Amino acid sequence: SCSETTESSGVMKNDDLTVFSPINNNVVNSVNFGHDDAQFRTVQNLITKLQVSSPVEIFTNGLIYHASWIQVCESKVVKYDLNGLQIWKALFAIPHSILSDSATWKHLAYLTTLCVITFIIVWFSDSYKSLSNTIDVTSRAQLLIELVLVAYITIVINRWDRVRNHTLHQMWAALEELSQLTCSIVLPTETGSIEERLQLTDKMIRYCRLCIQLTFLAAQGECDMSDLVTKQLLTDSEQQWLVASSAETRPLIVAAWMQEFVESLRVKGFTITPANTASAFTYIAAVRSGVGTTLSIIHSQLPIEYVQVVHWIIQVMLAAIAIQTGVIIAVDYYVKNNGGNGYVAPNGEAWPQNANIWFANSMLTLIAGNVLFALFAQGLLRVTSKLQNPMSKDSTSFSEHYYDALFLNNCIASRAGMLSFQLLSE
Repeated sequence: SCSETTESSGVMKNDDLTVFSPINNNVVNSVNFGHDDAQFRTVQNLITKLQVSSPVEIFTNGLIYHASWIQVCESKVVKYDLNGLQIWKALFAIPHSILSDSATWKHLAYLTTLCVITFIIVWFSDSYKSLSNTIDVTSRAQLLIELVLVAYITIVINRWDRVRNHTLHQMWAALEELSQLTCSIVLPTETGSIEERLQLTDKMIRYCRLCIQLTFLAAQGECDMSDLVTKQLLTDSEQQWLVASSAETRPLIVAAWMQEFVESLRVKGFTITPANTASAFTYIAAVRSGVGTTLSIIHSQLPIEYVQVVHWIIQVMLAAIAIQTGVIIAVDYYVKNNGGNGYVAPNGEAWPQNANIWFANSMLTLIAGNVLFALFAQGLLRVTSKLQNPMSKDSTSFSEHYYDALFLNNCIASRAGMLSFQLLSE
């Protein structure tokens, strides 16, 4: 569940929720169609009911909150303000930033310990007398880390983008087309009552939403479907058929159900043209392709040799920076004392006059720079690990609940548009 994370956080009001809906709640009520028959009133009431109850509010139980810069749905980030991310408070406000990651701080503690141990060894072994300030070595290590990270992050971001804007988008678009195709077959006819025809479109919409949710579960390696039953996306009898199959094949089984559902409309007396049949097969094929490609990208990790080399290069270089920092601190401390308080600045000039001020300035610059570099280098590694599976249970991954609400909104909008146009044309 979601909870408030900052003082400015609060549960979004119903007026705010309309931002997620493509239909204004007052559209139907503000338009006078000029009809007074019972069928029109039934259609109008159904459309109005679907619009007034925001899908986001229904299927997430209203668990949406937002600070001044972030919105979270069911513990997953769905929207954020780029300007808000640049404020210092954003680094600590919620448990989604690198500074709130305990593993990052643990690693930084290890590097600090390594630096202290190096300083002790160098100082008590009198090695500082034969060593010099070697900041250039640290700079070269940082440059190598930057080059490796840039290449690695580019590859991971490309994988994330392919899932978001290609494979998942392909499946989403095909499912929307299937929903629209069902509406175009069922709604314009006089076969059955309007309630029965709307129930048929509801079933197709449910299958489409179920396919998306099962794809998310497969990407998360989750087999439990009880939540889908609770949300009435899955019936008990359907669950019995799916539970015997693997998580990866369940969306494909639902795709087959959708194909058979379109064919069953012919038996119910609806007219299905060859073009409708061809379109249905095309959309089903796109759904299968989208599901398969999405899961193959997520489950096919980058080559282990490459990932291992990248991680070890960065870890070794960070360790080298920590060791080098300890050496530099020992050498500078010796220079500060200079054999009995006869301090002379390294450049030959007696500036600053106070040796302690020179040492403090040198240490603050060195330690602050290296600590921040190590912190964000480790943070970027953590980011890449989270981006490997953009459909995982992690709080920064795609929200399946938010996707469900948006998809339902789109289907409702298309169906409402088709129904209202028919009434307006009469």
